Amino acid sequence: MFGQGVDTEQEWAKKPQARGKQPDNLIFWGFLVLLVWAPIPNAGVRAWAWGVMDIWVYTLVAGWLLLLMRGQVHIPQIILRARTPLILLGVWLLYQGLYLIPLPPGLIALVSPNTAEMYAQVAGFRDTAWFPLSLQPDGTEQALLKGSSYVLMFLLTLLLVRSERRMVLLIRVLVFSGLFQAAYGASMVLTGLEYGFLVEKDYMRGLATGTFVARTHLAAYLNLCLGLGIGLLLARPYTGSLATWKARARAVLNWLFSADLRLRLYLMVMVVAVVMTHSRMGNAAFFASLLLVGLLALFTSKHASRRTVRLIVSLIVIDILVVGSWFGLSQVVERIGRTDLETSDRAEYNEATLALIRDYPLLGTGPGSYQAALTRYKVRIYLGGYIDHGHNDYLEFTAENGIIGFLILATFVSLAFVTALRVHYRRHSPTMRGITFGVMMSIVALLIQLTVDFPLQIPAIALTFMVILALPWLTAHLNPGNHAEDGDEPEERLVVM
Repeated sequence: MFGQGVDTEQEWAKKPQARGKQPDNLIFWGFLVLLVWAPIPNAGVRAWAWGVMDIWVYTLVAGWLLLLMRGQVHIPQIILRARTPLILLGVWLLYQGLYLIPLPPGLIALVSPNTAEMYAQVAGFRDTAWFPLSLQPDGTEQALLKGSSYVLMFLLTLLLVRSERRMVLLIRVLVFSGLFQAAYGASMVLTGLEYGFLVEKDYMRGLATGTFVARTHLAAYLNLCLGLGIGLLLARPYTGSLATWKARARAVLNWLFSADLRLRLYLMVMVVAVVMTHSRMGNAAFFASLLLVGLLALFTSKHASRRTVRLIVSLIVIDILVVGSWFGLSQVVERIGRTDLETSDRAEYNEATLALIRDYPLLGTGPGSYQAALTRYKVRIYLGGYIDHGHNDYLEFTAENGIIGFLILATFVSLAFVTALRVHYRRHSPTMRGITFGVMMSIVALLIQLTVDFPLQIPAIALTFMVILALPWLTAHLNPGNHAEDGDEPEERLVVM
């Protein structure tokens, strides 16, 4: 039914379709367009937006399976090599599905006493009735649909990115998406014409938000794209000699007209936008991730060059001293040192969420049930709005999914980071080592920001993060220099932008 099963890359290369136009090109381009589209309609937070995103993902998967049934594509070996993260994601989806299965009240009382008590308080509820573990089943259904899309995007990344060319193109597209969001957000602030997604902004005026609803979420998304962009910059090796002044002058002239300079300017625009969000943790996460991963890469790398050291140092110095001084980094520093109403409210939410975790420690209240579950706890309304998410994704994930669910996700993310670090240490390919640097930086930046915000509750950010988490396995197993999968001649060097 599904062709010949898993082929080796050598076997696939002998097939006629492997030497011509790839049959999954349309699916791959649809995959790339989705990554650019996802942040545009308010980052997918509206029901219709994430509904479109889900349908888009399912359509891509269905299209790829149709090609597989026809024998036009094969299951790459990377699926077997990445079986551990895929198993973890499968367990995660099954775990979420368990929250929707009606269970006898005796079993519920055994595994989650507070859940049984909540159902017992429902008017007219019979003691013999079976009920699910989730306190908000409709919210869990939505969470399961979103989670399925995220897992399928991870799988699609492994299935579609079969060469270095496609992996670099994928990263270029994400850098372009970040550049668009950064330029749009900064231009709205500078011109005073502040619109989000087709609608004029009612709040957060004077702050860069792009097409996101909140400035902190734009900062989180840009940090993901910045990490990959910096990795792409590091992926370009320099093989020329700098022994004489003529060679150095020639190198400077080449750099002024190179893709490196263009990419560096794109990164500066994104750094400007991060600063213009005035997000304290967003800015801190970027600079801290650059410094921490830079030091980690230098201390653990067997192949670090002077160029790598100079590039990392220049990124830190130029972005902090030049870009920051022009576009308001001092205001961000001032906000970091000031405790305000927003900070105290976040602390109150964290206390309430910790109480929720103590009441539902192992299994939580169910994915997507945070808002309903928190109504039992006295929490002041945040800035006149309503409470839909906590301001610490670690706590919210644990409150909804319990310690068991949190450990599944933590293991998956940790495995991706460790794999990226191992690739960076062991591989000689500048491309693979540069990309893993960017992946590690993106992961660290987002993990830092999760301590004070909820970026993984935003569909566009979660979708992008899942794609990034698939890259370590690709860099570990793809052969460097494998550009000719579309029938073209192999390239001699990496083209970044």
